[in-house]
Amino acid sequence: MAQYDPEKDKTVKEIGSVILGTDSNGKPNSELFFKIRQYGDQEPKLAITNKFTGRNDTVYESSKIPRLTFEQLQFLRKDLETMLDKAESILDSSKRSKGKKKSKGKDKKNG
Repeated sequence: MAQYDPEKDKTVKEIGSVILGTDSNGKPNSELFFKIRQYGDQEPKLAITNKFTGRNDTVYESSKIPRLTFEQLQFLRKDLETMLDKAESILDSSKRSKGKKKSKGKDKKNG
């Protein structure tokens, strides 16, 4: 089994979060987190995780998205579009910077 390599296996960027629910004190008790993750040389992927508060204020993080009501989906529509736009701009800028690094290296070798 391959070992974890921090240079290859990483969360590229945490984009943001959206609060799904609050407790009686107004504290968030359920949030969705949006992250861009990339493992090795694979294509970067958008990861959506759920962080929620359980009994005795214990905080849990799940890789599965909870079941959402239609009202929650309507509420999240704008936030999801915003998160996807942020993710696309982050990935586009990282591709441009990688392209610049590669072209500089090729010029030095050929020149």
